[in-house]
Amino acid sequence: ELEKIFHVYGFKGLKLIPYLQGFGINHKIVYYVMEYLAKEKAVLYIPSGYHPQSPLEIADIADAFPEVNIVMGFAGFTDFWMEVLPAMKRHSNLFTDISCQSNVRAIKEAIKVLGSERFLFASSLPYSDIEIEYEKIELLGLNEADKENILWRNAKKLLKI
Repeated sequence: ELEKIFHVYGFKGLKLIPYLQGFGINHKIVYYVMEYLAKEKAVLYIPSGYHPQSPLEIADIADAFPEVNIVMGFAGFTDFWMEVLPAMKRHSNLFTDISCQSNVRAIKEAIKVLGSERFLFASSLPYSDIEIEYEKIELLGLNEADKENILWRNAKKLLKI
């Protein structure tokens, strides 16, 4: 099936939700998928913010597969936002979308430390609303270049489109 979605349908990445799909982040299926993504130079998206997929747990996979870019969805959500910055500092292949992350100060600090190049805009419908997520970008008080990075430029580069 992986061959089909990448070569027939033209997918640029894959989303895994281990806690819903019934396996841990260090399960052998994840390693199989990561090996395939490395071969395809594709992206992995994993929502972060709950065990077994907190940012530091996702960082373990980033460490094992430095050639695969990984997007941590929700920037750690409500319970694990404090792990986002340490995880991303250690791994240049970790990115995050900032949807559903209400801690604007934490996002702002992470962007200040890391730069805007690994942060992505997302709406995360139906869990959030695109207007709310866009307003968050405005609340960050970023310059235009950083806003454009987060709103579209980083995704374009990451997905090679």
